[in-house]
Amino acid sequence: MPCATLRKIEHLKAYIISIFLQRAGPGLRGPTVSRKAYPPRAGGGRGKRKKPLNSIGDIATRFSPAVAFHRRLAYSPGPMSPVLIFDLDGTLIDSKKDIADSLNYALEREGFATLPDKKIEELVGHGAKTLVRDALGNPSDEALGRVFLTFWNYYHEHLLDQTRLYSGVLEFLEEFAHLPKAVVTNKPELFSQKILEGLGVRSHFRWLIGGDTLPIQKPDPEVFSPIFRDLGALAPGVMVGDSHVDIECGRAAGLATCAVSYGFRPRAELEAYRPDYLIDSFADFSRLPFLREASIFG
Repeated sequence: MPCATLRKIEHLKAYIISIFLQRAGPGLRGPTVSRKAYPPRAGGGRGKRKKPLNSIGDIATRFSPAVAFHRRLAYSPGPMSPVLIFDLDGTLIDSKKDIADSLNYALEREGFATLPDKKIEELVGHGAKTLVRDALGNPSDEALGRVFLTFWNYYHEHLLDQTRLYSGVLEFLEEFAHLPKAVVTNKPELFSQKILEGLGVRSHFRWLIGGDTLPIQKPDPEVFSPIFRDLGALAPGVMVGDSHVDIECGRAAGLATCAVSYGFRPRAELEAYRPDYLIDSFADFSRLPFLREASIFG
């Protein structure tokens, strides 16, 4: 059975167990989470509206991966540390300038019009080849191959020219070194590995899954399979990223989802996909409730 299906079954079990424990008495209940609803949807439904749970960001519904995540931590018979899964570009690293410069170099070198940096930023997130294809519009295979090869070679030599960790990332990785962490990105593994090593943080991540590590990539939830083969299919986890691809992929795998608004996508766009949490700076991440709960096991 696929890992994502097993995790969804576990969420249903956690939901049923939590209802039983809540009826058994307050002493057995899980962690208290503050409440703050999203604005009502246009043309909302009939009847009394339930208030969604909320922390720093928003939890879309009562029955969500984030709620199951908290319940699994709370009702586990022993310590459970959540696995923290991060996107790379726009989440851990600010790489937009090096990507834009490398792509525009390739476009100009191969005789195509360059693009504004902001436009290139909007195209990032689906892998290197898709980035080049989208930049060209509707290219022939020959043109795509030429520009992609030039981009690949140039970016490989310039991917650390201006790329830096976002503020607070290094401090967080050091403070929560006891928690298992992974990078799951659609960026090629070669580039991802070189950047993490160059910035001195590769050792903080047990897993690195790039866009070409497996035959699949985000948003296919089976991209997380290597992680949960090691930890067990039902281990709690959260996917952190700056785009709808990360939110959809994490949710499909039964993970809690945390979107970051400081990356490559605007806050309004991320809100439309209703992540479980939405933060405006990496410093906010360490204040999320599941990290406070897990920190006692460090």
